[in-house]
Amino acid sequence: MSFLKLKELLVGAFQRIDHTSHLKEKKEEDIVLGILKKHIPTIDAEVKHGAIIVYSHSPILSQKIRIRENIILADIQRTNPEIIIQRILFKGPRS
Repeated sequence: MSFLKLKELLVGAFQRIDHTSHLKEKKEEDIVLGILKKHIPTIDAEVKHGAIIVYSHSPILSQKIRIRENIILADIQRTNPEIIIQRILFKGPRS
């Protein structure tokens, strides 16, 4: 009988559990939102399909983000080149 190292066993188990890449997507979302909150601390947003979706009707917040959009996207790309965010979208407040 062969013994597996615990580290190898856990990596294999997580790969089987995360066959839909949900954990990877959640980790990437946390990284992107952390960078976004560094630039604008009071923001309600989420990451879906290569876009940041901001939930707000505030024209001031929208203007702040539009002014800093290129800086934010460049910061995300510089920090984590494997994460691809193409745009920032605005929606109304969450219900």
